[in-house]
Amino acid sequence: MSDSSNPAAAASGNPVKRRPGRPAGGDMAQLTLRIPRAHLLALMEESARRSVETGRNVTPQAIIAGMIAAGLATKSENAPAE
Repeated sequence: MSDSSNPAAAASGNPVKRRPGRPAGGDMAQLTLRIPRAHLLALMEESARRSVETGRNVTPQAIIAGMIAAGLATKSENAPAE
C-alpha cells in the first residue's frame, strides 16, 4: 500500500506502513459524537473484551462503526420495495 502523502516512499516503490489507529482504506469521513459517560464506559468494556477475545486491538470507535453499519444494513433490508 503506498501513501500519496509521502512522495519519497512512492518514488522508491517501498510500501509505507499505515499509521496506527487509522482505518484501512475505504471512503471514510470523520464524525464527532457526544455520548453519556455510562455509554462510553460500556463501549470501553466491550472493546476490552473483544480485544482479549481476538488478540487484536478493538477500539470503541470500531464497535460504533460496526453498530452503525449493522443498523443501516437492517434498515435497508426492511425498507419497502418500490
